Amino acid sequence: MPVFWDHHDILITDKRIVIGRSRLPLRDLTDLHTARGPCHPMAARAMFAGGYLLVAVVVAAPVIPAIVSAVAGGAALALLGLATAVNRLRPRPYLVVATIGAQQALLFSTRDTIEYGKFVRSLRRAAACAQPCLEHHTPAGWLTSDVKHPRRPPGRRPAAGSERRAGSPARRHQHPGPQPGVAHRPSASGR
Repeated sequence: MPVFWDHHDILITDKRIVIGRSRLPLRDLTDLHTARGPCHPMAARAMFAGGYLLVAVVVAAPVIPAIVSAVAGGAALALLGLATAVNRLRPRPYLVVATIGAQQALLFSTRDTIEYGKFVRSLRRAAACAQPCLEHHTPAGWLTSDVKHPRRPPGRRPAAGSERRAGSPARRHQHPGPQPGVAHRPSASGR
């Protein structure tokens, strides 16, 4: 039984996902999808207050003194800057959700994009191993992604000599040496 993921109390094999003490067979998981979690509450409040204040300043600018609108506009921009900073420091979490029976279950949640990518790839590999049991239970778009990210465009071959062949030694950059017809001058240090 191959193991595709074994981190943070989650185990993914070709037959099941074990989260803590829960054992979920892959064939029972339907509607697997990814999502983003909610925004940090402080960031949401700061965005709302800053946007509302900025609109109020623009609407009321012809009626209120210039100094008041400048101070209120500065406060609105400061609130929007605070919201941006909080969103950068506490980004929305990445979620992997599945439907088991009639209820949704959160399989994985993290703020780390690298760890999230590793989890999704391992889940896709596990689903590919168990494909005969999953082809009627999951949407084809998520587990069997048609998007491929090749390192070079398909059909193009690498330039001759650009790839190392197995077993061949790496070529070292060699100085071409003195050119014929060009006078060789010694270096300034005299060596």
